[in-house]
Amino acid sequence: MGLGYGRVSTRDQDPYAQRDRLTAGCGRVYLDTISGALSSRPAFDKVLDAPGAGDVPAFTKLDRLGRSVKMLEQIADRVQGAGAGLRALDQNIDTTTPEGRLFLPSRPRSPNGNATSSPHAPSTAWRRAPAAGPAAARRS
Repeated sequence: MGLGYGRVSTRDQDPYAQRDRLTAGCGRVYLDTISGALSSRPAFDKVLDAPGAGDVPAFTKLDRLGRSVKMLEQIADRVQGAGAGLRALDQNIDTTTPEGRLFLPSRPRSPNGNATSSPHAPSTAWRRAPAAGPAAARRS
């Protein structure tokens, strides 16, 4: 059984729909009532500290994890660095599959385990184009 994580931003919101959805496939479900913009969320930190190799913590949607692409990338790096994956139930994203890694890729890792530059960094070929002509950029 896996781990599940749900979050609502205010006490006026109901976290139980998320909990019910996660309980169907997770042995333990953690809930937070806290803004997703905060980097430290007590229940979320437990979920991120718990997974080991082969684990796939589940959540209902990507926006329950973070509020920006950068935050999602950092979370994916952290979890995938531990040999685990992430699964968004409502969006059918599982980062242990090739299709899931298209949606939420982690950055390549160096031999010491640290994330290297983003695979989404733009090509530098355009910088060579003015000096060498447009064909130089196309050859890159």
